Amino acid sequence: MPTRSEYDLAWRATIRAALAVALCGLWAGCISTRLEDREWVQVETTHYEIWSSLGADASLRLAGELERFRSATEFVSGREIRRAPLRARVYAFDDRGIGRPFAFGSERSSGSTMRAG
Repeated sequence: MPTRSEYDLAWRATIRAALAVALCGLWAGCISTRLEDREWVQVETTHYEIWSSLGADASLRLAGELERFRSATEFVSGREIRRAPLRARVYAFDDRGIGRPFAFGSERSSGSTMRAG
């Protein structure tokens, strides 16, 4: 049977681990850059206008993936998707900081809006 001091040691180790995790989380939140302070890249394709803070390479990759998804959707459905008079605007940013107001799970967030253009 464990003694009281063994319980105390286990409890202290648990508290230390919890504090370490909390401090790491706070530190990560402090070093993340606010969305409005990030550098944004604009990429335009036939169907999408992408505003991204992920960097040029990741933004171009996202643009290609969106166009491939559209093509795959046309292929699977067996009919062409009519080109909209509005280009879909997509916002892509990495918001894995504390709070993550736009994230789902551990995924990067993105949103889209339609606008004339």
